[in-house]
Amino acid sequence: ESGKIQCKNIIINNGKHKAVKAHSGPVLKLSLSRQEDFLMSCSSDKTIKMWDLDGRFKQSFVGHTNWVRECQISYEKGYCSAALMIAVQTVGHQQGHHLSHFYLAKTEVLSCKFTPDGTCIAASAIDGTIKVWDTRLGKLIQHYNAHDRPVNKIAFHPLGYHMASVSADNKIK
Repeated sequence: ESGKIQCKNIIINNGKHKAVKAHSGPVLKLSLSRQEDFLMSCSSDKTIKMWDLDGRFKQSFVGHTNWVRECQISYEKGYCSAALMIAVQTVGHQQGHHLSHFYLAKTEVLSCKFTPDGTCIAASAIDGTIKVWDTRLGKLIQHYNAHDRPVNKIAFHPLGYHMASVSADNKIK
């Protein structure tokens, strides 16, 4: 059902599933913390929400101007990111305030990922580009014309030395 999250915590809930009415629109992505003590969800209702593993609401991040397509947690820096229609936004999930916006001009963001150390964030776009920003300085440091079609997803090697992308042009780079 639209807007619901299925929470399953075998230890606490004895393996029972629990449906949580999470958002007023479809839930587009979930991200689980490394410590597995909370998860984040994002939605077409323009919000990111934080939950404990029993499905209890912890915090909401509002003020986005369009769908939030993706959310991710930077384990090193205590940030989460949101892939918005034309921007990537970082939020301090401990403090709950917006830290920075990284704009992609007039293109649609499809995916965003932190480097493993949390010092950079990359975003892929519908125009085939990938942009990388330094999260400490808030500055664009790399721009790639990576693919001929939309870049659907990006990923970093666990040590952060390599980035890969997949695209609607049927290529992995």
